[in-house]
Amino acid sequence: MKLQILYMVDLKKKIMDYSGQSNFEQFVRFISEDRESVIIIAGLSPIIFDEAEKGNLLASHLVNQGAEALAELIEDLSQKLNLNNSNQNRPVFKIGLGGSVITKSEYLGELEIVNV
Repeated sequence: MKLQILYMVDLKKKIMDYSGQSNFEQFVRFISEDRESVIIIAGLSPIIFDEAEKGNLLASHLVNQGAEALAELIEDLSQKLNLNNSNQNRPVFKIGLGGSVITKSEYLGELEIVNV
């Protein structure tokens, strides 16, 4: 348990250092109010993936929640575009994972790919 607390503190420090914010409340305000914050948030991906690979449960949770949210968006989009398989009434299509952050991540390579 103590190790996980250290991981959370370390992840928080890395996020603060990267974003240039001095405390978490400022970081939350910054990403809520500044239109340029999307660049900062995207830049946090390698940090979060790296921490997930090291066993940081919080970082792993963030990656998993992001993947689940993305899967839900894809499923919603497939329904709106009427991409349902007539045999199963479920969407059937292939999705590629690309980009250097994704392809270099050992953590993402270990995630189970399932049919949604």
